[in-house]
Amino acid sequence: MNRAKDKLTKIYEYAESKKIGVYSLKTQVVESMSVMDAEGKCDIAINPEKIKSTADEIVKLAHEIGHCECGAFYNEYSPLDIRAKHERRATEWAIRELIPRSKLIEAIKEGILTKNELAEHFEVTEELMQAAMEYYSDIVYKLQYLWS
Repeated sequence: MNRAKDKLTKIYEYAESKKIGVYSLKTQVVESMSVMDAEGKCDIAINPEKIKSTADEIVKLAHEIGHCECGAFYNEYSPLDIRAKHERRATEWAIRELIPRSKLIEAIKEGILTKNELAEHFEVTEELMQAAMEYYSDIVYKLQYLWS
């Protein structure tokens, strides 16, 4: 089994261990989504037709688990609820799980330096790697210093 498939399996196993249901749902618009019921049970739906790669599925699933683990849900009917705040919390959870700070530092020390190389190394999308670079801005600042 290749590393990406192994990582994907582990994320599905994590969801199962947390009793988070993961379902396939074909829709016209939604790529993935998560919901929490009144009792706190979380379910995730992923549209298989919108998955571009294994890395994309890894990121989508981890992001949705992030919503569940952080309780980062918003009410679209509430004018006081800020969607971006909940999306950021879910993304940051995914970053910490998929690209831990210590592993990112190790990868950089090994000479894996570009966003594309790092995304491939961590089996994530370039978009999540960019978000990780912003989240771990202190590491990226040091890296930019080395490049100059």
